[in-house]
Amino acid sequence: MIETRGHTGDSKRLIVKVSFFALVLALLMGIFALFAVPELFDDLLTFGGLQLRYALVTLFFFAVAYTVSVRRVSIRSRVYLCIVILQTVLMTAIGVLQRSQIIFQWRILGYDLFVLGGYICGMLLALNQPAWRMMQFIRLAYLLWLCGLLVDSMLLAFGIIPPVWLGDPRVHVWAEFTCIEGLLLALPYLLHPSLQRGPRLLRGEFLGLIGLIAVFIVNLAMGARSVLIQVVVATLLCLPLYARRLPRTLLYSGVVLLSIGVGVFAQYSPALSQNYAVQRLQQTDVQDEERTVEIGLLLSYIGWHAVFGLGNGSGFPSITVREGEDFAAYPHLSILAPFQKGGIPAMAVFVFSPLAMLLIVLSRRGFSPLQQEAATSALLYLLYSCMSGTWVFPMWVFFGIGVGYCFYGKSSMARQLAASAKIVKAPPCPPLRSPSQNPA
Repeated sequence: MIETRGHTGDSKRLIVKVSFFALVLALLMGIFALFAVPELFDDLLTFGGLQLRYALVTLFFFAVAYTVSVRRVSIRSRVYLCIVILQTVLMTAIGVLQRSQIIFQWRILGYDLFVLGGYICGMLLALNQPAWRMMQFIRLAYLLWLCGLLVDSMLLAFGIIPPVWLGDPRVHVWAEFTCIEGLLLALPYLLHPSLQRGPRLLRGEFLGLIGLIAVFIVNLAMGARSVLIQVVVATLLCLPLYARRLPRTLLYSGVVLLSIGVGVFAQYSPALSQNYAVQRLQQTDVQDEERTVEIGLLLSYIGWHAVFGLGNGSGFPSITVREGEDFAAYPHLSILAPFQKGGIPAMAVFVFSPLAMLLIVLSRRGFSPLQQEAATSALLYLLYSCMSGTWVFPMWVFFGIGVGYCFYGKSSMARQLAASAKIVKAPPCPPLRSPSQNPA
């Protein structure tokens, strides 16, 4: 008799692991969907003082902790993860210990921990799950952000929900910015070869083009300068990824012709030249910008705390605050949020170290296409954080996924991709025998 108990146990463990990964994805998609809901409905999604999105984030953390394993993670990735966790603990301890001396709220502390936890979980998912699963998840997330952006825009257009600023030429809600940034961060992954199969309408290249067009059209009503710049930056950084599939001469010739056409259209089209976002971009003065003034307020408030920061849960006096508040939880240029929370060490851990790894992946040969796409996505996040507020849970999940793939070594990434593409074939069945051949 053949012993099959071990194989049965392995099959059960595999089923349990796949089921928990499906739960992780379902929770994450639910969280992303809630972040795409306009903030007007936050009260309807709050129970007992806790927003539903953050309750799902807590469940997501537990599901990831149960699903992932660090045994097959490289030593370099383990060391970086330990440094990230220790830095997060240090920032939390600093904020709690000096809460009576600074602007501090427990609500902000929870928000900061959720954001940093999203970064850690994004890295763990990239380091543990097969590449094809993550690519399918990213395509679903992209479709979710696209639908959320279109629905939010239609609600504003038909007057069902009011904009953030009444009487202002800018017509938007904050959820639209989350959807746009999520779309643009997922855009590089859509060029992965595994997403170019299936129905034409669901192929990555087609979805990426549709998303860019949708963002450009929606921003004509939003009037956001940062979105215009983000679209241009995303297009330029994704050009090398497109170059893998198109001849370079044809690609760059098309880009030049398209740029000339857009310039001529912008010059002679009243609809575009009189657009509020274009006018604001033309009238930008860096010295008089609210963001520049806010940076000065942040530096003057931090003072000697710049060494280790104010800690998680801290705020600072700002001129770019929401109605009813006189301080901000993080700066509008969110690349300085780690500096506010953890000082120079946090900038080294969350900004400079990932940036160095991204530049290595993008500048050297031998890295896989997936790593180049991940590095492009993570670099897009760092660039976006230099112009807008991206200290948000979904954005840091994407940032963690990109950094996680970049921390793979060349050989370990090759093994991971080979394991993802491996097809396990069932053993051949024994040949059927006729009834006359069966023993009596």
